[in-house]
Amino acid sequence: MNINPPSNQKYKNSHITPKELHRIWWQLHDALESNPQLWLKPTSLKEFCTILKTNQKYFSQTVNQASGVSIGSLLHAYRIEFFLKKLEDGELQTKTVEGLQQEVGFQNRSSFYIAFRKMIGGKVTDLIKLEQEICP
Repeated sequence: MNINPPSNQKYKNSHITPKELHRIWWQLHDALESNPQLWLKPTSLKEFCTILKTNQKYFSQTVNQASGVSIGSLLHAYRIEFFLKKLEDGELQTKTVEGLQQEVGFQNRSSFYIAFRKMIGGKVTDLIKLEQEICP
């Protein structure tokens, strides 16, 4: 991932080095990929900073510059991806959307639907109808 300073120069006075930005980003990436519990359950900024051996300012800056989103949005992306995998695996045949949404780490229906629509660009119900038409 190419980490560049944002054009608005939000972090122009930051003292974090590009090397440190890369270290934090790749350690975060590795941690999220190897330990799904970090995004399946609520994890505080403080917990992430302890794992990554950094402070909240640098952590937040790294996520924002590397991905263009907040840590919350990044975690939602992991959760939505896992939800889609569960749909693909046919888990909706034995579980409800709300059950799956909770399994992938969303604490409430509203945040799930908002994150889904933002990431996918459509409604969950439309995706489910389409999948049912394709795979009856």
